[in-house]
Amino acid sequence: MAESRGWFQALIPGEPPRATAQQKGYNRYTGQYYKKKSVLEAAEKYDFYIRQAMKDVERSDGIVFPIEAPVEVFISFIFPTSVKKLRGKPKTTRPDCDNMAKQLVDELTACQVVKDDAFIYQWTIEKRWAREGEAPGVYVSMHWWNT
Repeated sequence: MAESRGWFQALIPGEPPRATAQQKGYNRYTGQYYKKKSVLEAAEKYDFYIRQAMKDVERSDGIVFPIEAPVEVFISFIFPTSVKKLRGKPKTTRPDCDNMAKQLVDELTACQVVKDDAFIYQWTIEKRWAREGEAPGVYVSMHWWNT
């Protein structure tokens, strides 16, 4: 197997954005699609925290972005709940976790964490309710390999 090369983690605090990349508006007068405000706000939030995490990793580990190697990604969407019986359980309501993940991966590419999302060969996505005392947010971990 290939030799391990790098690790990147980012935390986007607060309730995960419910907007997904698939949510587009349509202007019936111009006949064009556009990104809805909620999608742009989600992208802005992801962008801020991802870029901050990149700066921290570049300073501490000397990693140079963008990554141009096979990448594994683990994404965890943790939603807040006040209902005790839901804590820690899978969240099976909308939005769909694959659409939420695509929005996040698009931002990882836009921020130049990874050169192209084609380098992502494996991803694990989790969408669940927060456990007792756990902060809601989006947790992203990436591990890449020499080829």
